[in-house]
Amino acid sequence: VGVEICIRDRLECWWVFFFSSRRRHTRCSGVSWARRCVQETGGISQSKPADENVQNLVNQVRQQVEQTQNSNFATFNAHSYTSQIVAGVLYRVKVDVGNDQYLHFEIWVKPSQEIEVDNIEVGKTLEDQL
Repeated sequence: VGVEICIRDRLECWWVFFFSSRRRHTRCSGVSWARRCVQETGGISQSKPADENVQNLVNQVRQQVEQTQNSNFATFNAHSYTSQIVAGVLYRVKVDVGNDQYLHFEIWVKPSQEIEVDNIEVGKTLEDQL
């Protein structure tokens, strides 16, 4: 038995599938399973503009990031992100901290919904890839 996350219209639902079966979750009927419905476990998504969900995660870790960097940022706006299905979801986020400066860091949302931040990179620009 394997577990993957089905992501469509910002709705996350757990889907259990059996071995190599390519069954579709009922919320995803009519959508190509391989191309649009399921992000493969372990695969990293393409970079996407940050949405409300990612901004909420960034807001939750702001204080921890500021303490780690010994700084208070004027702004802390999520710009873009990638995601990867691991034991939970690992987000790699580009955050605008003002003055044309950006941070890159990872937010790991564990299956228990506990959130960890790691790999904080400073001195990034808008042009730097995640």
